[in-house]
Order: sequence, then structure tokens, then C-alpha cells
Amino acid sequence: MPTRTLFISDIHMGVNRKTNWYQDNVHTAALKGFLRYVLEHVHEINDLVILGDWFDQWTYAPNDLPPTITEIMTSNPEVFTRQSDGSGDFITVLNALKGKGNLRFVNGNHDMLAELQEINAWFTQHTDQAVLPGVGNDLTMTWAENTFYQSSNNKIYAEHGHLYDLFNKPANMSANPYIPLPVGHFITRTVGDSVLKQLSTDKPNSAYLKDSGDPDYSHIGVDIKVITQTIKDLIERGESPHIAEIVLDTVLSFDKSKKLEYNMEWYRGGHPSSDAVDNYYPALLTLQEFFQDIKEIEVNFNGLDYFAKQYYQQHPEARVVVMGHTHDYRLVWNGRENAPVYINSGYYCPSIPDMESGTKLPTFVEIIKNEHASFTVNEKKITDYKAGTVVTGQTATINWEPS
Repeated sequence: MPTRTLFISDIHMGVNRKTNWYQDNVHTAALKGFLRYVLEHVHEINDLVILGDWFDQWTYAPNDLPPTITEIMTSNPEVFTRQSDGSGDFITVLNALKGKGNLRFVNGNHDMLAELQEINAWFTQHTDQAVLPGVGNDLTMTWAENTFYQSSNNKIYAEHGHLYDLFNKPANMSANPYIPLPVGHFITRTVGDSVLKQLSTDKPNSAYLKDSGDPDYSHIGVDIKVITQTIKDLIERGESPHIAEIVLDTVLSFDKSKKLEYNMEWYRGGHPSSDAVDNYYPALLTLQEFFQDIKEIEVNFNGLDYFAKQYYQQHPEARVVVMGHTHDYRLVWNGRENAPVYINSGYYCPSIPDMESGTKLPTFVEIIKNEHASFTVNEKKITDYKAGTVVTGQTATINWEPS
């Protein structure tokens, strides 16, 4: 019998504040469609992997108080409590997987601090099954350790992808009082302020705004390409750019006051101002690692392909690499059966205008280990977010063993 490994990332469930990308009255039907798909194929599923940003503690206005993981789960009862109508929920999925497969979670950046123990404290109230880390069965594994998934035969490797993003990877510099939160946390909170300014009676929350959920922030006039070129120009002139200051000032440009205060009572306390935050992140870019750092800046518009190729070079036994983070579904494959595949799982919280136009859809990844010596890699997408209908998009079939 063939076995399936499923990857879904970047659901971004919050507590349905106006600034949240995921809104329960918009995205729950699509998420339930995915959960029903799991239940339909549960006898073949080896691992169901939530590849980061399951929860969201970032997409909140500066003065808003981000929630705990428990508060997020409480705020979304349609998927975090058992639904007797068969519409789909995580409790039923966990119970159905018992003795057959596992539900695993790998931390992303928007749920960077989410601990398995807090997640499972909720599930133990509803089931005797637990959410496992990306690798192994250690339910005490910390967020800092839970960074990747790997299949037992090492053929499939997956991680969220934020560890390759200069603005979103853990920031452990001594000047940062909010270690490990990166400057990307404050950028996202700043964008939350922009979102509030765009809302109206007919656009009551973020889900109604075109391009909402697009992490390159081009929809509010922030062009990462321009920022990158500015940094390169400064370097060529022999100057040392303060990258955090450049980026944060650019994001703040929509607000002429250029000063905000961020409510950090949820994590270590305080209300730092935007003109103080950039000083928490000195010397993000170093001349010693210049090329690598530039590649990490470019993740937001060039994707994670470069880093997937790096992984293949270091681990030639790998056949499929899966990442999320960029919200940009893509399948990179040269069409030959002996070539490896890189696939990005996309995201599950596009805005209503983007879903209705078909430009961006909720997507997930399915990898089928066939009975013969091959893998089939499938893009799965929701074409009707109100019905949660799952269809197959792009596909690739490759051999288990490299040539």
C-alpha cells in the first residue's frame, strides 16, 4: 500500500483580530476541507506535518496585546474541539491517526515561541493523542530544538524556512531585550497599524484586503528589492548599513509621524518605541558573511530555492525538500525522474480578493511513497474556499534513489 506524508504550513491562526491574516469566518471552511481530506486518506498517512506558523503571535497592531497559544486555540473552537457533524477538526484527526500515523508540528517564526507542552495541554483535555515534534517523540522538546522534519529513510526533509531569512530568523544579539524575536516581529506589528488604516465598513478585517498575507509587504509600498539595492549601494561605497533601521523606517513611511509604540507585555514586558527597536538589531549584515546575508535578505522575493539546493548538495540522499514561510507556492523540478524536487507549501490564509480572483489559493503538499521505487509529489489546493474542495495541481514523480 502506498503511504502519504502531508505538509501544511502558514495557517496563521490568531484570535480573529482585525489585523489577523486568518479569519475564522473566512478561512475555517478551507481548513476543514484539508482536515476532511486527511480523514479520507487516514489509513495511508504516515505523518501529517504542520510546517510552522500554525499559530500567529505577530499579526497584531503595535498597541495590541498578542495572545497566548491557548487563547488562540480557545478562539477557534470549530477546529480545536470535536465536531460531531463530520465537518473536520484536529481532535478527530488525532484520534483517527492513532496507531496509523502521527500529527507533527515544526515551529515557524510567527509561532516561534510556541511550546509543544502548551499545545498538548489543550489536546489532553480532548484526546489521549498528542502532537509530536518534527523528529522523534519528545513532548518536552523546546521551540528552539523543534526546527525540522525528516523521514525515517532521510529521503524527505522539511523545515519552515525562516532560519534562512535575515529579518525573521531568531535574533540572539545581546542588544536585543526581546531575544529571540527578530526585527520581522516589529515589522509585522507595524504593518498591523497600516492594516487598521485601510479598513472600512465593507472591509472589516485584513482578509478583505487584496494581497493581505503577502510577507513581502509590496501592497503597502514596501519594496524589498529596493531595500536590498540600497544596502548593496551603501556597501559598495564602503559604508556599513544599519539594516534594521533602513527596513523599519521604510515600513513606517506610510505614517508621517514615523513613531509607534509596541505592546510587549505578552513577552518580557515593556512598550518600546519604533525609534528604539532598530537599535536592538545592530550589524544584521556582516562583511564576512556578506553573500550569505544578501541571500537571506532576498528570501522575501526570490524564495528559498537557493537554500534547498544547498541542502541537496550537503545531503545527496535527500529526494524531496519542503519549506513554507514565503507564502509563495512553487514546485522546482527539472522533469527528470532522477532529479530531486523542492516544493514550497504556500499558505492557508490568502485574502478574499486573492482567492476569488484565483491569483492565490490555500495550498498544501502531499508526498506519496509508491509501491514501486518512486515518490509522487503533489500540490493540493482549495479552489473554492467556501466549500473547502481539495483538487490536485502540479505533480512530480521521482525515483527513491538518486542516479
